[in-house]
Amino acid sequence: MTERRCLRAWAAAGVAGLLAASVAAAPQTPAQSPNGTGELPAFEVASVKLTPPGSTGRAEIGPLGGGRYTATSATLMLLISTAFGLDDAGRILGAPDWLRSQLYDVNAKAEPGVRLTLEELKPRLR
Repeated sequence: MTERRCLRAWAAAGVAGLLAASVAAAPQTPAQSPNGTGELPAFEVASVKLTPPGSTGRAEIGPLGGGRYTATSATLMLLISTAFGLDDAGRILGAPDWLRSQLYDVNAKAEPGVRLTLEELKPRLR
């Protein structure tokens, strides 16, 4: 394994550990576990794809309040920050550069009857 691949593997493992620790330490609120089972609500269906090359690179987040969530040209850092309610992504330490540079397009649909407010969205992004 080349040194670069090895570093990427360690970085990915570190990010996974950070996310696992964040989830474990996240306070439980009614929006996270409405049925009392401890399970987070999930989207009914979701598509996450790399943003096609040549896109503007300007992140756009669809309007909340409906049953769909759309993010275009969003970094994983933006999605993680939204999921955990962080107003400063600088609080995520040791993240690899690609979390701030690789762009993704996200299209997701909530289960029937759910209107996606920010509080309803957060646990679904986790």
